[in-house]
Amino acid sequence: MEKNTSLYDSQEYKRLEEQLKNLLQQAEQIRLEMSPHQSLAPNHIAAYDTLLEELNHFYQEFIDQEHKQQYLQALAEVGHTVNSSLELDQVLQAVMDSIIHLTGAERSFLMLKDERDQLFIRIGRKWERDAITESDYYISSTIAQRVVSEGHAILTNNAQEDPRFNTSKSIANYHLRSILCVPLNVKQKNIGVIYADNRVQSGVFSESDAVLLSSLADQAAIAIENATLFEKVQRNAQEISEAYDATIQGWARALEFRDYETQGHCQRVTELTMQLAIALNVPEEDLIHIKRGAILHDVGKMGISDHILLKPGPLTEEEWKIIRLHPEYGYEFLKQIPFLRQALPIVRYHHEHWDGNGYPKGLKGEQIPFPARIFSIADVWDALVHSRPYKRPWSKDEALFYIESQAGELFDPQVVQTFLDLIQRKTIEYPFPSD
Repeated sequence: MEKNTSLYDSQEYKRLEEQLKNLLQQAEQIRLEMSPHQSLAPNHIAAYDTLLEELNHFYQEFIDQEHKQQYLQALAEVGHTVNSSLELDQVLQAVMDSIIHLTGAERSFLMLKDERDQLFIRIGRKWERDAITESDYYISSTIAQRVVSEGHAILTNNAQEDPRFNTSKSIANYHLRSILCVPLNVKQKNIGVIYADNRVQSGVFSESDAVLLSSLADQAAIAIENATLFEKVQRNAQEISEAYDATIQGWARALEFRDYETQGHCQRVTELTMQLAIALNVPEEDLIHIKRGAILHDVGKMGISDHILLKPGPLTEEEWKIIRLHPEYGYEFLKQIPFLRQALPIVRYHHEHWDGNGYPKGLKGEQIPFPARIFSIADVWDALVHSRPYKRPWSKDEALFYIESQAGELFDPQVVQTFLDLIQRKTIEYPFPSD
């Protein structure tokens, strides 16, 4: 168990509070039992009253001190959230739980400004720390708007008779009594408010609650602003990533339109490569680079002339030499694009062979990057089971026999075994030509 390093021990405070409360009750009971008919001198009774008053004062000071410690701990916890979390929902929930716990509010709401600078309720909590449904989103918008415009906290413990709000219909309609609302400001810019209320007579807020909530709001505003900015950065990054992926998909389609016989090949080998990579426990963060490499594996063929690439008959030795340049062409095309650098191993090395007889570099065994070893099996498999101008499509059994026979020669034996297991167990999704 992690050691509690906090100077404030809430359980110890509660234990001492209970002891002091019992002592005070006993002392008050003794005082009630005293009477003028007893043999106690009046000055003794007066001294006891003084002692009882001091005990009451000490008890109240202890309670106040406990509340201050709770406030400080809450601020420390929110401060920790500010420094450790960029998840907006997590930040908001931590802030709301602290508000309910420390102020004893029946309900609390955190309101933020939208793009039009209009306040909207982002999250609400009841005193049980349950979420508040939208049907219960009734608040005094008059007070919230006033806090935004004036820039300081508003506290009222008799809202229905407070002359500042005698035109507010929501206060009367919803029987709101005690309301505390503070601004959320970041660098002198208002981003919203924290709003808390009570409808019961005993549930009134104090000035210390207002000070606490204002301090809490200062830290919460920083956390909210940081988390909001982080979300925007993430959204922008996702949009950029999607735009990149759409672009490379477009490049792949352009190549397939050029070579009608290979249409659908890119999509099929990409999906097959991804399934195989997942089965081989490739880390999730690497999968996107494998996907992009698979999509772009033949992009270098854009540098090959049509009379060679689309030749219906067998290629000459010189033409094969030119075809074998396409991995290097693809590498040269893409190497200056930062987000594609981790996809380059497939583009450049997907024709390398496990025994070292592949191209363009003649890499052998584990010298070949693992993503390229995975992809090469998917690429060859798809070429085998689909027709080409120079060959008929192979049957599934013929292709399986070939892949198995090339383990240790063309392919990484470990990857071959995983591939065969997936195919034979039918746990891999692949559209065979006869399907």
